[in-house]
Amino acid sequence: MAPAFVIGKQRTYDQDAAFGLLVLSETASRALSPGINDPGTAIEALTEMEKILWDFSRKEPGNPPQCPRVFIPELGDEALIDAAFGAAARDGAGQIEVAIHLQKALHQLGRGGRDGLAEAAGQMAKLALAHSDAALRLDAERERLRRHVMPEPD
Repeated sequence: MAPAFVIGKQRTYDQDAAFGLLVLSETASRALSPGINDPGTAIEALTEMEKILWDFSRKEPGNPPQCPRVFIPELGDEALIDAAFGAAARDGAGQIEVAIHLQKALHQLGRGGRDGLAEAAGQMAKLALAHSDAALRLDAERERLRRHVMPEPD
């Protein structure tokens, strides 16, 4: 049984998918800090997180575990979306190019094959829009952003 466990000094992306999303999210957040002000890096991080979560949303469930007494908590869809996009929704709210890209990414994830992830993406899109409504100074930018907002489900 011991070979089934990996013990190390650091978390790895293979062991913890949420950790990988968190690192990308922190990269985006730092890129948006006033001292760095690099929206291109933030947008690239958002794109990578969108790709990761898109692939996850399309993946078929795996085989049930072979060790029924070993439990690993499942990451909820809302936790994954929050880990990936929560900081960028807040920190990129005042930069129109970041806000638009975030809305597009969340809209795409809302069309994925996993209902819980789509719902969480919709909720995050609403939160990101609220942040942007408060942070964007120009009415024209708020109107431009609204053209990219995820539509309400039927």
